[in-house]
Amino acid sequence: MNLYKLLLIIFYSCLCNYLFAKQTENGSDEKQITYLTGKINSDVQADTLTLVLHGPFFSYQTDPEKYSPQTLTTIPNKNGEFKFKIVAGTSPFHISLFLSSKRNGQLGLINEAEISNYLIEPGDSINVVFAGHKQVYTGKGKTIFEAQYTLQQSDIDERLLKADKPYSFVREPLRWLSQKDSLMNIQLTVLEKFRPSLSDITFSVLRADLIGSNRAFVYSRISYSKPFFSSGTILDKNLDSLCRMLVLRPDYISINDRSILAPKYVDYLYKKLQIEVKYGRLKNDSDVRAGHNYFDAIKNQFTGVLRDKLLAWWLLELASINDLQPQYLANAMELMQTPVFIKIAEELKATFTKGQLVEDYGFTDAKGKIVHLSDFKGRVIVIDLWFSGCTGCVRVAENMPLVEKVFEKRKDVVFLSISIDRDKNKWLKSISKEHEGQDYTHYTTPSTVYIYTGGTAGKNSFIKKYVPGNSYPSILLVDKKRRMFSATPPTPVSAQARSGLIDLIEKALNFN
Repeated sequence: MNLYKLLLIIFYSCLCNYLFAKQTENGSDEKQITYLTGKINSDVQADTLTLVLHGPFFSYQTDPEKYSPQTLTTIPNKNGEFKFKIVAGTSPFHISLFLSSKRNGQLGLINEAEISNYLIEPGDSINVVFAGHKQVYTGKGKTIFEAQYTLQQSDIDERLLKADKPYSFVREPLRWLSQKDSLMNIQLTVLEKFRPSLSDITFSVLRADLIGSNRAFVYSRISYSKPFFSSGTILDKNLDSLCRMLVLRPDYISINDRSILAPKYVDYLYKKLQIEVKYGRLKNDSDVRAGHNYFDAIKNQFTGVLRDKLLAWWLLELASINDLQPQYLANAMELMQTPVFIKIAEELKATFTKGQLVEDYGFTDAKGKIVHLSDFKGRVIVIDLWFSGCTGCVRVAENMPLVEKVFEKRKDVVFLSISIDRDKNKWLKSISKEHEGQDYTHYTTPSTVYIYTGGTAGKNSFIKKYVPGNSYPSILLVDKKRRMFSATPPTPVSAQARSGLIDLIEKALNFN
């Protein structure tokens, strides 16, 4: 696995709740030292170790350096020994340890020797030995890792969870759900055996994580069924029965239980409310794709820190899919009371609100020349961000020239095509009329400015800031003074959307 994949794993990895106290209004600033030490045997090829402390959210596409309190790297000594000293708070937190190798010029993740999203107690001193496919733990707190390793081995790579056999989700959704229920109950029984050796909060969080992983997958699978993402698709009786069954089920964790803030459990709650909102639309014969407004659902179902955490996550998702509408941000910020999540909302507001100065980053054109946004001072900038192979980007490519043609005689508007392709040759093929194989012709017009991120892709600071979820295509509209005019302009994939984008560009041109 190459460096790009490793960074993606860290980038997408479980940005978990490292400090419950930081999520409460009266959180403590007290710190404790936690040690993770170990040894890599010679049969495990790894010469670099990276330890990531995860932030408040699970499986969210944000910059780990921004939302993770610590990212530590070390090189084992000649005997394969390593040591991490972690300064954190007084509550359990999650970590991931990546073992990688620079041999043959690549930095690759060794999956067999991976500690992924493990909970650890402050003050623990856990030693782990990586030997082939095994991990052996000793020291204070070892039982926590043993419990998680045992659970991980009970369903390696979540093969059983993700399996669509023997019961198919499409043909037998109720029996499919029963299979997922059985798997969760078996794993909860396994976890229960470790309960006497774990603190109450640790056991509760591990239980919440386990339930959250299983239920989040269930709701994710429902979200991929046609009625929940394609307008006009009939909700068949089997899927309807599945949804009704889930709606009637009681909560797994009490609203007063501290572990309800566990990242994987919150992941499940968020996916659940999304499906419930869409299910309500389907039952009322409304358009299932009528926007991503889940504010009322969050406000009406949750309170306190949990409500604020879900609101923050909702805002982050909106930003990631290019739909952070001003009213959504305003509604959430008016309701929020938890400082750590208010800060996230404020950062989003400072980035995506109309009138905010857009970062002046230097991109590279086909000839290697550096192109800055400031080069277009006095011109409205229509920014199209994309990558080769993106189906949605192709639809934009087919329609954007029609928008551009409307403004072909205007000197005060420029269309900027920014590719995040890592491979320059792939990008050049995509914008060439002479394309082959899987490469496609992106929109090519004489006046479009074609640039790319110079191989930095998702690591690019502009991309990390303005496309936080790496979701494409993404369109931005910048005014003549390089200020954000709209972070959510219509994506021109239909006649109506093209017309909306044209109207918005006209407004930007007349804006002072």
